[in-house]
Amino acid sequence: MRLAAVLWIGLSSSSVWAQYAPNSTGLGVMTVAGNDTLRLDTQLGVGLMGTRQIGVGSWSWIYRGIIAATTANFDRNQTTFLPAWIGTGLRYDFMDDRFRPFVVASGTYYQLTNAPADFEAGTYMVGASLRAGIEHYIASEISVQLDFGGTWFIQLDRTDPVTLDAVVGVKVHY
Repeated sequence: MRLAAVLWIGLSSSSVWAQYAPNSTGLGVMTVAGNDTLRLDTQLGVGLMGTRQIGVGSWSWIYRGIIAATTANFDRNQTTFLPAWIGTGLRYDFMDDRFRPFVVASGTYYQLTNAPADFEAGTYMVGASLRAGIEHYIASEISVQLDFGGTWFIQLDRTDPVTLDAVVGVKVHY
């Protein structure tokens, strides 16, 4: 009877959820394509990223905070600007094994932290983001992630900018 109970539990449980921890935190490197509406060149940034699994299943809450560096595409002095990107949203994993394709719907807050007073493009914006990517576990507690996405920022008095970006990251799961 004991053997039957052990076999039933072993065969009916999901080895994936026992094998991979539900929370993660890591470092990400982001590149954002240059944007004429924002009047900024290509951005390159680094920051924190992570997930928190929602229950037992394929849904996770995600967060990301990145500080980037760029220059204005009209500035002859090549002044360095420091945009901050903060995002949070929901992620859905299509597979539950070592290789996980996913999609993300999130909200993003953007702030150009050191813009001059006469800078004409948006310096504080909120937008909606859609992302798609893959995550691969290289060990039971370490994964690498690559995702691509776009953000549509909403501005009431100007043209709404749309940004395209890519993020690569390494995360530790706990």
